Amino acid sequence: MATPTLRALRRWLPLRLLVACFFLVFAAVHSKAYGETYGNAYGEEDKCETVHGSMPPFTGKPELFASVSESRAWLEPFVVEKHKLVFCKIAKNGSSGWLRLLRRLDGFEDWELNPYLMELREQGRVGGLKQLKHYGRKEAAMIMTDPTWTKVALVREPLERLLSAYLDKISGMQDAPEQLKLYSSELFGWPPGALKDMPFSEFVDRIAIADLENNLDDHWAKQHQECGLGYWGPLYDKIIYMKSGGCSKEEMMKMLVDTAKKNSLDPLELDRVSDTFQVSRGHISGHATHKGNTEWYTEEVYHQALQVYGADYAYFNLTIPERHELNGH
Repeated sequence: MATPTLRALRRWLPLRLLVACFFLVFAAVHSKAYGETYGNAYGEEDKCETVHGSMPPFTGKPELFASVSESRAWLEPFVVEKHKLVFCKIAKNGSSGWLRLLRRLDGFEDWELNPYLMELREQGRVGGLKQLKHYGRKEAAMIMTDPTWTKVALVREPLERLLSAYLDKISGMQDAPEQLKLYSSELFGWPPGALKDMPFSEFVDRIAIADLENNLDDHWAKQHQECGLGYWGPLYDKIIYMKSGGCSKEEMMKMLVDTAKKNSLDPLELDRVSDTFQVSRGHISGHATHKGNTEWYTEEVYHQALQVYGADYAYFNLTIPERHELNGH
């Protein structure tokens, strides 16, 4: 179902291979160096891991950046003032479960409800929660550079996240009709009612083309570009890596709570909400990727996806998985 425009654009894709090679080499070199320097925990399946940006130490001028940057991504993190917590929410990383936690910390009695319900929006706020964008750029920059505010983000294995987005949003067609129409538009007109018929290879192909225009949906966007992590990442107190099979939601919760206690105005309350994921059971595990026996990542699709998401592996110093690992073989 590829259109002539798509076929024409695809002629440009081989040029991306050179960029991909750079990112893959960059990721491999920095992953090794990072491991030797910091003693990372890759391979320790029973522990949560943290990652850091591979960029130099923060030497920018955030106030200037805040005033002149056209980007709004860095203003998207959620804020819980009582605990002086800034949380970078990234789609397909268990975001609904984490927003439930934030709503509970913010005192909402109905925190167990789906935070994306329209009736929970107050003055345009998702789940009634405040975000950095509600403070204005200058104050938001002051919060981000203030060490008495705790900043936390969670990132997921990029290619597993991509497959999860496909199985949930495209093949599974789990969203409302209006959202499916948006996906259709972003994926160059594939009929919204027939998204379930789009092969994974076609999905990745169209994402690669959309990436040429820097037009990726939040559910499959590059994670280092979310919340402006590519710029602000070095100021985050903790970036938790949701490695496949290596970190339970309870362990991630403990890591977040322990980190947030440092600046919280009510650290005891953080202990009282540690059962959030037991109470709202399944809200994070529901984002798991069900691979089945299908070879989703063929050799061609695997390299095509790495052309797009190689930058995530490089920035966060992530180990690039073997193709058979992604296919569950």
